[in-house]
Amino acid sequence: MKSAKSILKICGVLCATAVFGYAGFHYANQGQASIDHSAKKGSSENTDVEERDKNAPRPNEDGKERSAEETARALNGLDASLKYEAIFKLRGQGDADAVKQLSSLLGDQDPELVAQSLDAIAYIAQNGGGGEALKKQIYQLLEKQAGDKDFPQRGRALVLAAIVGKESILPEISGYLDEDEPGARDAASRALSLISTPACLPYLEKLLTMSEDPLIRQNAYSTMAVIGSTESLAALAEHMNASTGTDQAIAASMMARLNKPECNKILSEAIENKTLGKDAIEQIAATPAAPNVIGSLVSSDAVDPELKLSLLRSIANSTPYASADVRKSVADAMASALNSTSSDLQIQAIRTIGKIGDPNIADALTPFLESSDAKVRQEAFASIVPHASPSNYKMILDFLWSDDLKTRRVAMLAAERFISSDDRAVLERAARSDDEFVRQHAEQLLSRLN
Repeated sequence: MKSAKSILKICGVLCATAVFGYAGFHYANQGQASIDHSAKKGSSENTDVEERDKNAPRPNEDGKERSAEETARALNGLDASLKYEAIFKLRGQGDADAVKQLSSLLGDQDPELVAQSLDAIAYIAQNGGGGEALKKQIYQLLEKQAGDKDFPQRGRALVLAAIVGKESILPEISGYLDEDEPGARDAASRALSLISTPACLPYLEKLLTMSEDPLIRQNAYSTMAVIGSTESLAALAEHMNASTGTDQAIAASMMARLNKPECNKILSEAIENKTLGKDAIEQIAATPAAPNVIGSLVSSDAVDPELKLSLLRSIANSTPYASADVRKSVADAMASALNSTSSDLQIQAIRTIGKIGDPNIADALTPFLESSDAKVRQEAFASIVPHASPSNYKMILDFLWSDDLKTRRVAMLAAERFISSDDRAVLERAARSDDEFVRQHAEQLLSRLN
């Protein structure tokens, strides 16, 4: 039989995320983990709420409900398992009396129990039957705990207050930004991400001025993108263009994920002006904006050929890790580069498309197996071999007569699984090849056909 504590864990994802969503509780926990005093003593209060909630509570297995008196005794007793059962019951009770009783646990020495109590209180604010009056009361409670520097889980309280009170908690967040206490700005950044309204922008700007922490900056850039106002996108673009390396790549990625025309224009201009570094461009190449930003630049006659080559290399490095839809769209956008009069650009486009990995890529590359340019043919062959199929293997067989030993042998290995009796003449010729590898494989295949 599961303990009451583990039973309570089982229900968190069902109850808590139903109200706040995954992000709310995830950020609540993460904002708390780095600021809690007791976490420094090796306690478990920074256990990820998602992990804790996946084992959420169910009612007592015997189906019996505790009376109000029994709940009070459980909360005041020493048995932790009974306390966890009581928290679940109070969460379901969802009224002012439940909030009062849960509040009595906020001074408990068990950080896990305090975290569950805070979560239950916030849950009641969003899901209880007390209306706006109770919600306001709960917000004021969370705000008070967030502002209490002696409260070990004040960071968690701040994030939960942001969920419940939204912009009302911004003045308290401002105080966190001024603190040097480890984790304070992290909690502030997570609280801001859960509000994500234009009113957050000044606080985000201040946060980026105050902190060099990569995760905090990533969260701030993400929030600016989510806000999506003209002002917030302009601020994000300003930070992107003014930064370098990983910081710039993160900002560019957040803007690219929006895939909005105004954002894609900003990104395209930054690439053309050579404001963005290699890391930032490769981040864009793996997002839904890739076809509209990088694909469009590669297709444009006005873009410098050297920049096109660089962009094709970025696509080859990053787009294979994108979604299937993005890979297909990027591959489709390569058409003009494939038909370029520049041999270097055409070869790099073939190589790039081969690395993207879209199932239909072979169809796009097959015509280049018959190119008059030997280098183009060789690159098309190298790119299409991983995508060999019944529809194109006969063209691969043509490379059995290549002057390059490796090419001949790869062609045989790629095509042999599709060989049929229709290919007998080709196999008979291959059985007379000077290449022992090709000759032996051809003989084996002929024997199999016979």
